[in-house]
Amino acid sequence: MPIVLGLDIGYSAIKASLLEDTMHGERVKRLFHMPYKGMERKEAIDQFFQEVFTDEFDRLVVSLKGYEGSVRILELPFDDVKKVASVLPFELDAEFADGAGEKKFEFHRIHAQRVTSNFPYLVIGVREDCIGQYLEDLKGSEQSPYLLDYDAYANFNCYFESKDHQKEGVKLLVDIGARSTGINIINDEELLYTRSVFFGGKDFSQAIADRLNMSFEDAEEMKLVYGLESGSGEEGANQVVEALCSCLDFLAKEIKLTLGSYSSLQGAVDVQCLYLYGGGSMLKGCEDYLTQMLDIPVQVANPLQELKIEETPSQPAQLFSVAIGLAYRGLGIGQVQHDFLPRSNPLDTYSQKRILMHCAAVMALSFIFALSSGIELAAAWYTHYDLKNVYDEETDKILASQKGKKVYSNIQELHRRIGGRKKLLERFRNAERSPIRVLDYLSSVAVAGLDVQFDQIVMQNDASRSQLIIVGSVPRAPDLVKWETQLDKIPGLTKRERPTSQPDSKTGRYTFRQVLDL
Repeated sequence: MPIVLGLDIGYSAIKASLLEDTMHGERVKRLFHMPYKGMERKEAIDQFFQEVFTDEFDRLVVSLKGYEGSVRILELPFDDVKKVASVLPFELDAEFADGAGEKKFEFHRIHAQRVTSNFPYLVIGVREDCIGQYLEDLKGSEQSPYLLDYDAYANFNCYFESKDHQKEGVKLLVDIGARSTGINIINDEELLYTRSVFFGGKDFSQAIADRLNMSFEDAEEMKLVYGLESGSGEEGANQVVEALCSCLDFLAKEIKLTLGSYSSLQGAVDVQCLYLYGGGSMLKGCEDYLTQMLDIPVQVANPLQELKIEETPSQPAQLFSVAIGLAYRGLGIGQVQHDFLPRSNPLDTYSQKRILMHCAAVMALSFIFALSSGIELAAAWYTHYDLKNVYDEETDKILASQKGKKVYSNIQELHRRIGGRKKLLERFRNAERSPIRVLDYLSSVAVAGLDVQFDQIVMQNDASRSQLIIVGSVPRAPDLVKWETQLDKIPGLTKRERPTSQPDSKTGRYTFRQVLDL
């Protein structure tokens, strides 16, 4: 099955998700978390692919960081995608200090919160040299990405495929990384706005280190072990809480500024919930404090709750939201689909496997169809062959029984006679006074419980009357009485001759010849 690697290259760690597309849905084969310190990004990538990651994959998707893109909301009077793409560089040239040149833009239309005749678009521009640097760093490890996504898009796609997406309304996705925090405003179908703040987990640790005059490493450990729950009346513990609270106050202020920035452009929104992602979300007491500060329900997201997982990760699930969103995107899954690469390989190993799978499926279905059709044709042929043999045998018997009488000279004559009888029977059945109805009555009612043997039945039907002559026998005299009683009950009977009956000298059965006028 095709396998996609989603690679989230963070400031202090590389997170990766190996996602397999199976017949029963997506499955996480493995999750990777490789911290790195004192390394350049290229060195970290080389180490990851040489020492940590040894699995095989068919497609690689990498993310740009939030602070590497410039975000704008732009309103245009038209809704033509090609036209929007052509005017973006001119419309946004004055928006950037360095101009809109040498930037790769991706955009999508967003829901307008206020009444306007224009169409609002969320536009993200990334410098081409930044994109080229990513490609150069990956090239050293002999890796060529299929897609270059944006971490805000990846976070949204991860949320969209998770169980949390079932809730309606506007939500906030806040990804607290080591160096920066991504703040995304979303609804049920689209990413409405995104903003990256240069403030993250390392700033929490640095605040503790400055307050208590300790090393950054010790402050990092204290932050993770105690968090906001370290207040015990001791001066040092209280200082830890104060340092963390001041950081969360700053983060809450930035979240409010983001909402205010969006509201000034598109109108106020009522946020239903805030979901926390990233390493900063592991801070104990963070949820309750932000809930109090923002007056919004806050909860830590779990992007793995809807996925099948082969191997339980050693790190918290919220660290891998971007990596999982990237892997989804590589499988062609995701509500927001953009690509910052200048060009993509349309026929990578993933595509080749998908084509082979589809071809195999078509061949299997064709084989099953051919096999079932062959079985059906064979069954029909066998049934036809069997019926033909029976027909030939019965025809031979009929023709043989007429030898010497010269009634039927050949099978064509017999066929014409049968056709003529069928037409005659149809005329009898459709006639207003039809002897056929009498036969229906005799077969269903009158003969029930009686051993009546019919030797001859003659039907006559003309304009003045219908007559039925029945010749046969019954085994005993009481049976004959019952038989005649049943004949008297025939619907539409006007007259019945009552001839005397005598037992046959050979068989002992009572013969009768009944003439019925209808």
